[in-house]
Amino acid sequence: MKQVALALLILGSCGVAGWTVYQQTKTTPVEIATGDEPEEITLINTATGEVTRSEWILTPALDPKTGKRTVQQAMYCETCQKWYPAPPPEMAERSPGGPVCYRDQTRLSLNGPLPSQPSAGG
Repeated sequence: MKQVALALLILGSCGVAGWTVYQQTKTTPVEIATGDEPEEITLINTATGEVTRSEWILTPALDPKTGKRTVQQAMYCETCQKWYPAPPPEMAERSPGGPVCYRDQTRLSLNGPLPSQPSAGG
């Protein structure tokens, strides 16, 4: 009888733990532009590393210079102080707590400073 009670206790604990993990991983606090798009997003060209802000566009987008789909939505790492391509929405949804930097595992943000633009003429 004790073995049955112990087995039920273990099974119930696993069920509660599984449900908790499922609830935490089914949504992410950081939204990658899907559905309710913001007016502006930060973009990174994965071929050149150029970071720009633009009106919302569906990514990956075409680079007007090369015609290749190298323009991605970007996310900023506060620790590295660097912009990275955002993961696809399907991958971001699987990450508990939202996307993280692959180098230092800190949470990525949709907001950050743009690199300073070179001055024209000079």
